[in-house]
Amino acid sequence: MHLSTTRSIGRAVLGLSLVLGLAAAVPPDDWKEVQDQFTASGRQPLEPWLKLVSRLQAFDDERAAALLVQGLSGIDQSVQTLGRQYERVVQELTPLQKAQHTPTERKKYDDLNVSRKELGDQLDREQRAATAIETALGSLSGAEAQDVVLKEARRAKSWRVRVAAVTAISRWESRPADATGVLVEVLERDKEARVRVAALEAAGSLSDAALIEPVIDLLDDKYPEVLVQAAKTLGQLGSKEAVPDLIDALAKSGGNDAVAIAGALTKITGATLGEDASTWKRWWRDTSSGGGSKLPPSKGHTVKRKDVISYYGIETTSQRVLFIIDISDSMNDSALEEALPEDGSQPNREGNERSKLSVAKDELVKAMVGLSNESTFNMIFYNHTVTAWQKKMVPANKKYKNEALEIILGLKAEGATNIFEALELGFSMAGMHLADRYYPAAIDTIFFLTDGEPTAGRLTDKAAILEEISRQNRYKKVELHCIGMGILHDRNFLQSLARASGGQYVAIK
Repeated sequence: MHLSTTRSIGRAVLGLSLVLGLAAAVPPDDWKEVQDQFTASGRQPLEPWLKLVSRLQAFDDERAAALLVQGLSGIDQSVQTLGRQYERVVQELTPLQKAQHTPTERKKYDDLNVSRKELGDQLDREQRAATAIETALGSLSGAEAQDVVLKEARRAKSWRVRVAAVTAISRWESRPADATGVLVEVLERDKEARVRVAALEAAGSLSDAALIEPVIDLLDDKYPEVLVQAAKTLGQLGSKEAVPDLIDALAKSGGNDAVAIAGALTKITGATLGEDASTWKRWWRDTSSGGGSKLPPSKGHTVKRKDVISYYGIETTSQRVLFIIDISDSMNDSALEEALPEDGSQPNREGNERSKLSVAKDELVKAMVGLSNESTFNMIFYNHTVTAWQKKMVPANKKYKNEALEIILGLKAEGATNIFEALELGFSMAGMHLADRYYPAAIDTIFFLTDGEPTAGRLTDKAAILEEISRQNRYKKVELHCIGMGILHDRNFLQSLARASGGQYVAIK
């Protein structure tokens, strides 16, 4: 695949860096110089753009804010173009994700992976650039500069610009009087789910009573991730006014949505009553006249949790679950292994009665069988290649459970460990696509299992993987639970992956 078009786009698009930090005062007569360099900066590497953004930020006026917004709009267009190209490459690679290739297939596979890396690297730079401008907008303090940002929150064509604008509002130490009104308008009118999620996050940090009603209205949003964030924001705002609406939303919800709503109710009231709406309704009726900002937990009620499944001891009530399972060669090692051979040789990977893979199969079968009939699920298996069992989530009925069981029992371990592309595919299934097509979250929980470190795929640097997965999950709010098997996995890496999404990490020895 030729990337001349892609490279020309990359040269034409504004490049930036996430690290800002050097906002010294800039003499007014430098404006023309900074403006010209910023406009033509696609000819420069990424790092020089750091200084240009810092200099623009230091002007802190209407011109600077408008130019930063212009730059972000250009980056947004580039991300969409690059994302479409990247997704086409991934689609072409999908049928080639297998152990054996003909010479022709092998050449195509290698060429496509080169294209994937080049496109991915360009996307990473543009995503970092977008984050850098968002950070700069959030550091503006001038009244005219902030006015530009407020206008863009309401009228910008690019969802990315609108997200940056509402995020900036929440970061300003001193806000204009109409900042709350702008957030209310965005919450009530914006049609893009990602913008609503960002506005809800901003609303939680402002703690303004005028935001409560529009946040309550989003408990009926068709996007689960918006509903979940609305519940969390109401918990932050802490108003008892929202309790009846939260209870009504709880009655219509299940899985992790219900957990988030119940958590908001607990934060507001101080009561811990689980996810049963009728229990909350009775308790609220009996105790709401007690007054006070925090109501005491009632006695005599027990916490009820329905349809709980457990995977390696991590419990969830999720009804939209994806399992991502490592089937690299090291999964043939004994599950009882406590140390590597002292002579530095590889562990014995043949004839183990209880290999890590056999344990993983048993745990996967138990979790899958425990899924309720209302649930949907899927599985991804990865070594140096990445393969999804189904193209999309499927019902957890007898038919699909039996088919999954047959696949699980037939798994064999071989090859390297492609952690990033396995996670990337998982988040793509969750509804987040690089080409900016966005769908309601098909997945709210991922169980990710590995016994090693990343050794294959587009990204193998663990810090880069963590940064990219966190970015992909910014709006979806998927809980990523990480299970590390054996002595070879990186505990800190998996802990960080899980913590970034509100998930859990367990180590299995």
